[in-house]
Amino acid sequence: MNISASRNISLLAIDDEKITTDLITNFANKLGLMAISINDASRLEIELEHISQYDILFIDLLMPKIDGIKLLSLLSQKNCKAQIVLMSGQGQRILEKTMSIGLKYGLNITKTLQKPFFTKDLFDLLNQLILDSDNAADKESHINQIDSPLLPKPTIDEIKLAFIDQQFVPYFHPQINITNNTIVGYEVLARWESPERGLISPSLFIELIENDPNICYRFTIYMLDNALGLLIRSGIDYSETHLSINIPASILQEDSFVDHINEIVEKHIFTKSHLILELTETAIPTNVNMANETINRMALQGYRISIDDFGTGHSSMEKLRDIMIDEIKIDRSFVSMLAQKDTQAIVKNLVSLANSLELNIVAEGVENLYQLEEIRAMGIHLVQGFYFSKPLSHTLLNVFHSQFILEHAESR
Repeated sequence: MNISASRNISLLAIDDEKITTDLITNFANKLGLMAISINDASRLEIELEHISQYDILFIDLLMPKIDGIKLLSLLSQKNCKAQIVLMSGQGQRILEKTMSIGLKYGLNITKTLQKPFFTKDLFDLLNQLILDSDNAADKESHINQIDSPLLPKPTIDEIKLAFIDQQFVPYFHPQINITNNTIVGYEVLARWESPERGLISPSLFIELIENDPNICYRFTIYMLDNALGLLIRSGIDYSETHLSINIPASILQEDSFVDHINEIVEKHIFTKSHLILELTETAIPTNVNMANETINRMALQGYRISIDDFGTGHSSMEKLRDIMIDEIKIDRSFVSMLAQKDTQAIVKNLVSLANSLELNIVAEGVENLYQLEEIRAMGIHLVQGFYFSKPLSHTLLNVFHSQFILEHAESR
């Protein structure tokens, strides 16, 4: 299928082999992209100053005077946001390891291309990049509505005032069972509706909140209370729908936490087993024994316990041993790298571990069909990510829920 770019998409091909860059740019230009090439390091140094103008980069790992890893480091320093395709004739394992390095730099490395390659593979790859670039532009448009880089980051005092003014609101991210195409639940995600700055994403305020134990405790209780109220008032049938909420490690050490959770659940007449308390796997409480005691008390009372970002911290096995867990969530960093054999092996082993312990397993950050099919093939049935929906305000919750049920009614 030939897909033409729906907007002005620019491509830069970097390789000392002119025959390779000519092939890439010729195909790209035919598909409606604005494509240019660079074959020497001196010109590359100049072009790096203007790298922000490119949407797609093809990068060979072995250029004279500069290698791919060094170039990725420079691109990271330039805050490059382009989709990056890595090329090499040295084998797929080298490409995958370099891809891992680039992702840790915060770069958007989406594909690898082993040389020599067939023209059909290049053609299919360019078509996919065009689709991804258009989707990214739509997503960026949404992100720009909530994160203006021109505004300074908020202070903890501003956050406290906003909290008093009830400017923080819960958004709901759907979790889907891909076996029978049903919505099984929603994860609560905090958003800040600022009258001055618009909608602010949690990346700008959550860390500040979690570093202040007092505000963190009150904030978590408030978000749960508000989310349950909005879910119940939304009009959807929540009798078969769970609600997940992140619980920071610091508040697990508060004696009153379990009582507060019970009060909120009783207030909204919500079933305890439908509330999933997500513990961030990378967050380690100061008093581990007390935190574990709190978690196990909640599990005994009927709440379900989930480990978020599983596999990214250093205490995964200890948590599985010491606390009553119902679910693990595979971090999006693994899902984004499923094209790599090493990552596939890790995820398959996590699935095997979860199955042997009779735990549910959820894949986070599923954003495209390839990831969805890979996840499905590995035996993971519960997913969450932009492929199905972005986080929803309470006003859109009923609309999405109803439309999803209607669209998938025939498949059940």
